[in-house]
Amino acid sequence: MDGKAPEPGAEERRDPAGRTPLIWFAAGLVGVIVVTILINVLRSPASYPPGSPEAAVQGYLQAVLDGDDDGAFARFTPELRERCASRDLDETFVPDQVRITLAETDIDADDARVTIRLRFDRDSDPFDAGSFDSFERIDLTRVGGEWLIDEEPWPVFFCGR
Repeated sequence: MDGKAPEPGAEERRDPAGRTPLIWFAAGLVGVIVVTILINVLRSPASYPPGSPEAAVQGYLQAVLDGDDDGAFARFTPELRERCASRDLDETFVPDQVRITLAETDIDADDARVTIRLRFDRDSDPFDAGSFDSFERIDLTRVGGEWLIDEEPWPVFFCGR
């Protein structure tokens, strides 16, 4: 050593166990976790222009997720309503852990095709199968200025069984 006496109070300022980097790491990790939770909790559904095919599909899917079979059925064209009944919606299965996002929209005059991405999370699966994605197409046609679904949409695959 250089023979100098340590400054008074220098011992208190020192971190003898080298805990400072660990504390900063833990604080950063907690911060990342909090931000991730806030993003997922506060994320609101996307909004689409009223009268658009995307808004029509979003309204249909919200009715399905809410268990509002009549509300979902009302978004079918008259021709599809002749082939299907609202009970066809009641007989479908929609998992609790599904996240739906818009993948693509194609519009051709009075016809539209909206492709949705379904993400199924199976956290409680004993075989740890994890998540998987599925893409489904919903066909619409414009009837009286309103976009209505004109083919059996997810989760209805067959009507009138």
